[in-house]
Amino acid sequence: MIRCRVRKNLLPGSLTLLAAGLLTAAVAGLIGPTPVAAQTGAITGTVTNSQTGEPLPAAQVSVEGTGLGTLTQPNGKFLILKVPTGTYTVSAILIGYANASVQVTVADGQSAVADMKMAPQAVSLSEIVVTGVAGATQRAKLPFQVDQVRASDLPVPTPTVSTAIAGKVAGVQVVGGTGRPGTAPSILLRGPTSIDAAGRSQDPLYVVDGVILGSSLVDLDALDIKSIEIVKGAAAASLYGSRAAAGVIQIRTKRGTSMADGVVHYTVRSEYGQNRLPKVPSALLGKYQPYLMDSNGEFIDSQGNHCVYLLCQNALALAGNAEWAAPGATGTAWNTVQDQPWPGKTYNQVARFFETGQYLQNYVAAEGRSGATNFNVSVSNLNDGAVMPGDVAFN
Repeated sequence: MIRCRVRKNLLPGSLTLLAAGLLTAAVAGLIGPTPVAAQTGAITGTVTNSQTGEPLPAAQVSVEGTGLGTLTQPNGKFLILKVPTGTYTVSAILIGYANASVQVTVADGQSAVADMKMAPQAVSLSEIVVTGVAGATQRAKLPFQVDQVRASDLPVPTPTVSTAIAGKVAGVQVVGGTGRPGTAPSILLRGPTSIDAAGRSQDPLYVVDGVILGSSLVDLDALDIKSIEIVKGAAAASLYGSRAAAGVIQIRTKRGTSMADGVVHYTVRSEYGQNRLPKVPSALLGKYQPYLMDSNGEFIDSQGNHCVYLLCQNALALAGNAEWAAPGATGTAWNTVQDQPWPGKTYNQVARFFETGQYLQNYVAAEGRSGATNFNVSVSNLNDGAVMPGDVAFN
């Protein structure tokens, strides 16, 4: 209800104006305050390589604290609309580059410029895993386990790839081959294996820099390796199909991408050693015998006759020292302690048959980067001698 009290001393026409003003105020009070339009602007800019100046496509650009973001176009440009007015931090993320950010102020109806330059950075394998899937994948998003061996995990250089992963990854067995120099060992990953593998291979699938090399150990120097990634079991089949049912070993070689611009790093290695059989314990050598001998060092045969040990056919066992024989049983060579030394000279036939093989390896490499060009060039030779007479050395 609106009440209006009119005074008599009002001027003519004032009554009409006063009533109209009161009516307008009442209607405005019932409707409520008039909404004010939100103040927004836009953010635009270009993301480029800090070293070459080239535009970086597919970089993820976001406005911190707003949930707004976008990806850069092939020319490196981006545009974010409807950004509330204020001061914000705009950041850019791209795999292989260090994160970049810049602070801008957005005005109503205006476009703020946020140009950013990103510096190249090596991918950290502790956070990013480069597998057979498309592109790099964060470890937390992988549905299977990927084990890694990096060059930093090998403070002492190893001669081959197999020795680089032996004892460093759980569930990986490195089994030596025939023992012939140059023969690749067999690597078995955790999974279904069989004693009888005739007609089929139980070795994993080898992939070097994205190139599938089949199921044989690659002829690659361990110093050229940047990282080794291993996927065990049938999980690898989801990446490479049935041929990877025994697992996958992916090798990434050095390319000079981690080197500073204009820097060349040289590596020279020379190693010499010997191949030989492990020492045979003396207890395994036939130095003692269990037969009866006289004071002259001659054997006594089963007839009680003396005979030379090389010509004695039926030597009599030490019946008196037959500690293992049953009570009343006759001592034989099988139940008598061998505590009598052989007369004459004895020989270590294992040491006489096998020989010592010479091992020599040389390696020279140059790794560097110049602008957008990176390289890694290496030359190596290996001479691996055999331990069996007549066996050919591996060169």
